[in-house]
Amino acid sequence: MNKHLTQSLKFFLLLVLALSSACGPVTAVPSPTLTPAPSQTPTATATPSPTDTPEPIHPKGIIFYSDRNTLYSIDLESQQSKAVLHFPDPNFSLLIVNDSIYLTAFSDKTKQNEIIKTNLDGTEQQQLTTGGARQINSIDPTNHYLTFFNEDMSLLILDLSDNTSKVIAERTKNIVESISFTSWSTDGKKLIYNRILNPAIDNICTPFIYDITTKSSTELAFVGDGCSANWSPDGKSILFSTQQEGQISNTDIYQQLQLGILNLEKGDISFVSVGLYTYLKGSWSRNDKQLLMALIDEQKQTYLYVFNWEDNSINLISKIGYLQWPIYYSWSPNSDMVLYEQGEPSLSDKKYLYLIDIAKKTTTNLSTIQRGIEVHGRITEYWWWYHPTWSPDGRYFSYLTMSSNETDYEQNFILNIQSISSEGSMQIQIPRKDFIDRMLWINVDE
Repeated sequence: MNKHLTQSLKFFLLLVLALSSACGPVTAVPSPTLTPAPSQTPTATATPSPTDTPEPIHPKGIIFYSDRNTLYSIDLESQQSKAVLHFPDPNFSLLIVNDSIYLTAFSDKTKQNEIIKTNLDGTEQQQLTTGGARQINSIDPTNHYLTFFNEDMSLLILDLSDNTSKVIAERTKNIVESISFTSWSTDGKKLIYNRILNPAIDNICTPFIYDITTKSSTELAFVGDGCSANWSPDGKSILFSTQQEGQISNTDIYQQLQLGILNLEKGDISFVSVGLYTYLKGSWSRNDKQLLMALIDEQKQTYLYVFNWEDNSINLISKIGYLQWPIYYSWSPNSDMVLYEQGEPSLSDKKYLYLIDIAKKTTTNLSTIQRGIEVHGRITEYWWWYHPTWSPDGRYFSYLTMSSNETDYEQNFILNIQSISSEGSMQIQIPRKDFIDRMLWINVDE
C-alpha cells in the first residue's frame, strides 16, 4: 500500500470540529444581525406515496434543516415549513439541544462571530460570548458545558450556567499545529482532545485528558494513535487505535491494526488485534457500547466491523466492496441499527444509503444517487447529501433526495420519512435553491 495512503488512513477522527473564545462573564444581549425569518416562507407540500406502499404515515416531531444561510423547520403533523433564522455568514455552526439552539453569528457589539443561544422559534436570543467564536463543537452529556474554537483555533470551554469561558488548549502559532476535540466522559467531568503536528502531512497526534474540576490537562503520549481515543461507557478506560508493523516476507511490510484499552485506574494497557486492516472511519453507538468501524484491507476492499465494549469482541457486519468509502453513520437511539452513507469514488461516482441491522448483520439499500449530471455546462453537486437522521423514539428515520422530475440547478428536495415497522412512508417536498447541509429531528411524542 502507498506509504502516504497508509499514513493518512491509519486513524479516524470521530469528532473534529472547531469553536471560539470568551474568557469572562458577559451581559446577555440579543444579536442584532441574527434575525428571525419573515413570515412569507414556503409551505411544504406532501407528495402522494407510491401505490405499492402503505398509506402515508404522520409522525409527530419537528425536523430542522438548513441551507447556506437559513435555518428552517418543518412540523410533521401540519407539514408546514417555515424559516427560523437567517445568517449573514454561510459558515455558521449550530447545535440543537432540548429546546435551545446554540449557533455562531455575527455580533454588532463585538464586530465578530459569537455564540448565540435562542429558542426553537428564533425569537428569544441571548449572546453567550464576547471574545469571538469560530465554530461550535459539542455539549457535554449533562448539558452544562459547551466546547468551541476561537478565531485562533484554540479550544475553549463555555460554562452555560454563568456564560464564562476558559481556554483548554491554546494553539501554538509558530509551528504547524491543529487541535481537535474527541469525546466527553459520560459524567461530563472530563474530555479528550488532541494536538496534531503537521496535520496535512505527518498527522503526529498526541491526546490529552482535560479535567473540568481541576482545570488541568494530562498528556497521554503512550496511547499511540491518539486521534482515535475515546472513553469507555463507565469512564474508567480509554479505547484507542494503533498500528504495529509486521513482516509478511523479506520485502513486504504490513501495518497491523490493533485496538488498545487503557485502564485509567490501574494504568495498564491491553490490546485487541483487528488484523491486516486500516481505519477509514468509525462511529460510537448512542449508548457508547459499540464502535462501528469501516476498515480497508491490502486489496482496497472495505469492511464494516463492530467492536463491543462488554466482551471486547470484534464482529464482521458486512463486506462493502472495492473502493467504497464511508461518509456518515447515524446510530438509532436504541443502538441496534445504523443509517450509513457510502461513496463510490469511481467513474460512476454513485452514492448509497444503507440501513444496517447490527444484530442480524443485514444491510439494506434504501437509495442510490448518481451525481455528476451535467446541467448548463457544469456538474451539479449540491444535492450530493442524504443527511439521514432518526426520530428520538427510534420508530422512524428520514433522509433527503433530489426531486426526480427536475433537471435545473434550482432543485426541489424531497424529505423521505420511513417507519422501521410496517407503518409506511411519507414524502414532503422542500423547495430550495441551495444545497441542504444540516438536518436534525427533535421533539417526537412517545
